[in-house]
Amino acid sequence: MDSLFPWHIKPHPKEAKELRRAILDFYGILNLSVTLVFIPLLVCWFGRLHRRNLSSSDKLSRWVYLSHWSLSRPFLPSLPRVGSRKSWLFGTIWVVYITFMTISTTGDDYFHLTKRTAHIATSLFPIQYLLSSRFLLQHLSLLTHQTHETLNKPHRWIGRTVYVLLSLHGVLYTFYFLTTERGYRLLHWDVVFGLMGLIIMNSIFVTSLAKYRDVAYRSFLGVHQLLSILVLPVAWFHVVDTRRYVLLAGGVYVLDRVGRYYSTTSSKARITSVSSTAIDLRTTDATDNKKIYAGSHYYISIPNNPHSRGNPFTLSSSENGMKFLIRTKANFTRSLKDLAADTTTVTLEGPYGIASCFPGFQFFDSFVFITGGIGITMTFSVLKDLVAHVEEMSRGGVDVKFVWAVGGVDDAAWPLGELSAATAVGCSLDVDIYISHHGGEERVSMELDDLVEEDSHSLLPTHNDGNNNVTKDMRSLEKQIESLKYRYARTPISPRIQTGRPDLVRVVEGVCKEWGGGRKVAVFVCGPEGMGRDVRRALGGYHREGTVWVWEERF
Repeated sequence: MDSLFPWHIKPHPKEAKELRRAILDFYGILNLSVTLVFIPLLVCWFGRLHRRNLSSSDKLSRWVYLSHWSLSRPFLPSLPRVGSRKSWLFGTIWVVYITFMTISTTGDDYFHLTKRTAHIATSLFPIQYLLSSRFLLQHLSLLTHQTHETLNKPHRWIGRTVYVLLSLHGVLYTFYFLTTERGYRLLHWDVVFGLMGLIIMNSIFVTSLAKYRDVAYRSFLGVHQLLSILVLPVAWFHVVDTRRYVLLAGGVYVLDRVGRYYSTTSSKARITSVSSTAIDLRTTDATDNKKIYAGSHYYISIPNNPHSRGNPFTLSSSENGMKFLIRTKANFTRSLKDLAADTTTVTLEGPYGIASCFPGFQFFDSFVFITGGIGITMTFSVLKDLVAHVEEMSRGGVDVKFVWAVGGVDDAAWPLGELSAATAVGCSLDVDIYISHHGGEERVSMELDDLVEEDSHSLLPTHNDGNNNVTKDMRSLEKQIESLKYRYARTPISPRIQTGRPDLVRVVEGVCKEWGGGRKVAVFVCGPEGMGRDVRRALGGYHREGTVWVWEERF
């Protein structure tokens, strides 16, 4: 009996091997049942907490909502990167659970532990593929209030678990082959497929790292999708006993692809340029009778376009065709800009997002719209829908706070029409506009995420190149802002136009203090990732006095 401290390689008779196989199947099926039942129920429970608190003001629903909110608040407000209490809590529970499922009843049997790691890992395949499915999760969102965009974190959690377990499985078996006389097994087909699977899993892990995604997102997306398909046949031929999990995961993938195929339509679209950094894409075909919720988004692609991989864009209007306001940067959006003034064929997959889960404007007293750059398309769409429902809310005007951080002065005039419509139906509108770029046509931009860090009080360069550029930029910016204020002065809107980036914590806290407690507030956020984090942090104290629904659009 060979010894690999603290485990032993034990020769088992046929009956003992069959018993070990039965134990492996038991834990694999148990893990599959737990993940396919309790994880969706957990997601559904947390998703419904928001809506449950809106139906009544009883103490139970309020306690449930507050308990959820306290878990969602940052663990250390001064160190938001540390994570949330909810993340730490469920992360700890998950690690303990997976560790138990991996080592329970394995004793000191080296082969049992080695096989168990792979069995538990492959039994996670179905839930992992379900969490990455776009179509299936969208149709489950009415129950869970979650979509594939919002479930990206548990998808990554389970993906890392699968990677660690399969890597441990490969290391244990390779160590055994190299330290015993069984090295020849490395040339057998089942082991070759296992090594191929390890290569695929390592490739998925490396290309999924945050730095790689930031530098080459399109490469990551293509590699991730391709390898996630290839790993299934490799696992199928590697070992027979886990094929039930591979088959189920493959079924989830096929169902999702079929659903996505039938939710994709082809249409003629006309593209026009609306500024130096944005275009308007509008389909010329009339929309069908299916209700499209405000704030939904579609994945748009153009046939035979090398840069087209199905890019997500928020729908800004669905009247007389679908309209999208798109910021142009590079690759696909740049190729769209090159088609300006032309009509082209586009494919649209959707609608997606949690817009269909929104409980309705009638549940709220006040509304806050916070957006950055091209995220205005989402808030425009929802604000327009709010204007259409104000008269149906059976009460006087509603309070609306609108905050927009935009890159250029020219673009800051766009909300005039929608904001004027809001005031026309009796909305009490408070508008803040932040210009994040200093003067200069080359700096005009609709987005915030590629801006340099700038001082919130001064947007002018701190150096002088000898050509009085500082003075020119200052005068240019002042003239543009004065022109913008003049345009707004001719409307019933009186926005506060400032330079720099907004202090969202201060802005939201000020709004909550001004409105007072006891209100039901709907908050809509669409912009860079930090926006949502700052807004939730600011609302951390208000939840004790009123009800807050936070809709953060992200994809």
